[in-house]
Amino acid sequence: MPDVQTLVNDFVNQLKKRKIEGSQATAKQTAELLRSVISQQRVPQTNQATALINAVRAVGEKLIAANPVELAVGNIVRRVLHIIREEDLSLATAAIAGLGLSATTVDKGPRGRKLKHDVIEAVNELIQDISTCYEQIAEQAVEHIHQKKK
Repeated sequence: MPDVQTLVNDFVNQLKKRKIEGSQATAKQTAELLRSVISQQRVPQTNQATALINAVRAVGEKLIAANPVELAVGNIVRRVLHIIREEDLSLATAAIAGLGLSATTVDKGPRGRKLKHDVIEAVNELIQDISTCYEQIAEQAVEHIHQKKK
């Protein structure tokens, strides 16, 4: 698998040259790139969410700077950042409630791998949602459009 930095640079060049057409394609490729960044990011024993957030934010800033007019890129970056925060919060809440641990000991152990796995899984769901959104809208359009309605 190519280096993440190479993937980021290639995508930045595509954005600068406007080679990607359509917000759906741009959003999907952005989410796939961020999934690669997350999967190849090494997380420390503590502050795993912070490490992932910083990595995604750094890549997101490069992507947004490459083509600030394309709003889909910024939206997907923010959604992925929200996913990371949400998964971290749910794991921390479950660890504190389930095991009776204090907040300082929650960041240790297999939670880092679980956080990364959960974030990647949620990003995969986001990619799937992006892929199927037009089909779902087309299916529901018939219910909302009436030919005899004036």
